[in-house]
Amino acid sequence: MRISHKFMSSYALIACLIASISAFGADSSTVEGTEMEVTKSTDTEVTKSTDTEVTKSTDTEVTNNGEPEVTKKPRRKMMFKPPRRGAPKTRVGGGVRGANDSLPTLTVLVPEQTGLTISEQPSLFWYQSKPSAIQFEITLIKGFETVLEVTHKDARNAGIQWLNLADHGIKLDVGTDYEWNIALVPDPEQGAMDVTSTGTIQRVKVSPELAEDLKKAAVADRAYVLASHGIWYDALGELSSGIEKNAADSDARSARAALLEQVGLLEAAKYDRN
Repeated sequence: MRISHKFMSSYALIACLIASISAFGADSSTVEGTEMEVTKSTDTEVTKSTDTEVTKSTDTEVTNNGEPEVTKKPRRKMMFKPPRRGAPKTRVGGGVRGANDSLPTLTVLVPEQTGLTISEQPSLFWYQSKPSAIQFEITLIKGFETVLEVTHKDARNAGIQWLNLADHGIKLDVGTDYEWNIALVPDPEQGAMDVTSTGTIQRVKVSPELAEDLKKAAVADRAYVLASHGIWYDALGELSSGIEKNAADSDARSARAALLEQVGLLEAAKYDRN
């Protein structure tokens, strides 16, 4: 059977067309598979890389050599609020009674009015401008009764100093005013030559507001809370205790200087700022 040339040409054309379509389908499968593979590979790589980076960054931020990294918070401003404005002034002295101005100055570190404490056995603070080989005395008086008298043969320490009443077994009564006095005594027979300074102290009960504020306060903020409630001796005691433990604690020294400045004790404050 003879097939015409025209028919053969049409048949060949159809065969070529089918072959092209088949080849195109194979190429499409290959390309699609390639795209899917690339996409999958890329997603896996990005996810893995991102997870690793985040974990590493988080660890670096949170830990430092395996320990939590602590961010130091700025402390509040020191603010002393005297509880009884207009009360009579009881702080006295600091200079020399006689003519011997070569002696140090002494200053009790108290407000001009009676300073308050909530402690049964607080510390009494004073400032001495320079060392001295002269006899030093400190007395505590309740009414007309001397309840404590301490004498040292010299006063060779300068700067801010204190005496802890607990070391001498002295306990203060609530609501009672006590007077305390410090003195350098060049000649026990000539009291007019003494260098003296006097202040007062009263123990008060802890108010509910103060108790609540102290309960919420961090240890480093207790002095600020006490000062804001007008509790002078304890605020000064907290700061001084911190400085005694760490003499390089600039925050505590700065806060103590600010506290002293607010009641006019500028020479003692300057000692902390130098």
